Amino acid sequence: MNQLSFNLTAQKLTYADIPLSLIDAHPLNPRPYSEKYQCRVNEEKVDELIHSIATRGYDESEPIKVRQVGERFQLIRGHHRWVA
Repeated sequence: MNQLSFNLTAQKLTYADIPLSLIDAHPLNPRPYSEKYQCRVNEEKVDELIHSIATRGYDESEPIKVRQVGERFQLIRGHHRWVA
């Protein structure tokens, strides 16, 4: 019987309030560029999120995810929520 060995390193997850001005879009974002929002997003999805946040509030159970790059942060997940 063959056994596989894995060396996994635990990643430390932290939650913090980060000023939006310190967050940059991921440079490899595949979405089309939106003139309306001046970034790469699906305009219809962002419009829906803006309406949802305005009527129901922001769902904090789905925070955006970023990684630190120098003194700034790069968006990893939640691009549409970040724009909305």
